[in-house]
Amino acid sequence: MNQLLSVISLFISINLSAQDITGSWIWEESGKTFDLSIEKTDSLNYIGSHSSIFQNGNRIDTSLDEQSISLTKVSNHIYEGTIKSFYDHSIQKVRITYIPSEDAIEWWIYEDNQGDFYFPRRVKMERF
Repeated sequence: MNQLLSVISLFISINLSAQDITGSWIWEESGKTFDLSIEKTDSLNYIGSHSSIFQNGNRIDTSLDEQSISLTKVSNHIYEGTIKSFYDHSIQKVRITYIPSEDAIEWWIYEDNQGDFYFPRRVKMERF
């Protein structure tokens, strides 16, 4: 009985820990790829890196595993912050909405600072 309870507790803790934006995310569309890696720094804050390939590889915007994303949880399933483009060094304001029923996120550049960056404005991303 104790072993069964231990297994159930482990399953619940693994399942609950996956219910946020930590991890790796990807979006792909004809000749474009955008992926994120996000980690939690404390109860409300997250950092991450990005890699983006547009125009069939002619435009690449990647942070090469350096921190380029800074986010704060502003409400249930909603995170806001910034992303720094390593293509033109502009900083864009971003909102991520976690969709628990799909284990997906909506990525949205909600304030465009008119930079020459190569990542999508608004897309749904899958965990990978």
